[in-house]
Amino acid sequence: MPKTIIITGTATGLARATVGKFAAEGWNVVATVGKESDLKAPAGLRCVKTVLLDVDDETAAVPSPRPPSSSSAGWMPW
Repeated sequence: MPKTIIITGTATGLARATVGKFAAEGWNVVATVGKESDLKAPAGLRCVKTVLLDVDDETAAVPSPRPPSSSSAGWMPW
């Protein structure tokens, strides 16, 4: 079973490069961005799901993947 990692602030810089490294190694990556306009970054990586996470908005719903249970194989739609 592939491993999964959540990386925040992935629109640019070191976090964006980190997404590429983990995806290249076969990890499932949940990449968060702070602006809706950045949802397409990073693009083109097979095992990456990008979600909006606005840490400044206390009323915003925080998107979080459902953790796997013994009966939920393939819990993220990669």
